[in-house]
Amino acid sequence: MNSYCYKLQVRTSSVFWQGLLRRSVGLYLALAHPTAPVRVLERAQRKAERRLLGYLVRHPRRTPALLHEARAVLERAQMQLLGDALARQSYAAARG
Repeated sequence: MNSYCYKLQVRTSSVFWQGLLRRSVGLYLALAHPTAPVRVLERAQRKAERRLLGYLVRHPRRTPALLHEARAVLERAQMQLLGDALARQSYAAARG
């Protein structure tokens, strides 16, 4: 792992980034509700993702490769958290 990839991983452990990550996943989950204000939620989701990526890529030279790596880190984190949230919802529904 190169030094900047390591820095990306370290930044994902910050309280700020984790909170924003939870918010972005919460927005994804909110989109599933039939009465959700879709445009508002999508706009908020895009803003949250821009902030998440901006926090990860605090580097004077934002190369396409660096942005791609940051996006991959973000997507992995979102998928893991989303999977955990869906599993909890499914478990709660099964318990009734």
